[in-house]
Amino acid sequence: MNFKKLFQKTCKKLGYDPVKYNVWLTFLDSYKMQELNLRTRGIDKPTDVLAYPLDVKVESLQIELGDIIICKEFAKQQKMPIAKL
Repeated sequence: MNFKKLFQKTCKKLGYDPVKYNVWLTFLDSYKMQELNLRTRGIDKPTDVLAYPLDVKVESLQIELGDIIICKEFAKQQKMPIAKL
């Protein structure tokens, strides 16, 4: 299942119209993830996932939820299972 389908199923299960919402998904290597983790959280090591909710109102047709950043190496190691929805 790709991320778009997972996002749509999750929204529908929660009673939200997925057409009205948007989230950014980014994959980084462990080096870039460590840099981001240090810069934003002060922790000098990579992590599996970072999430940043959007703090500002954006004029668009969709509601911007924010960013999800996933470390590729952690995802491969953990084999990040996608739960059945």
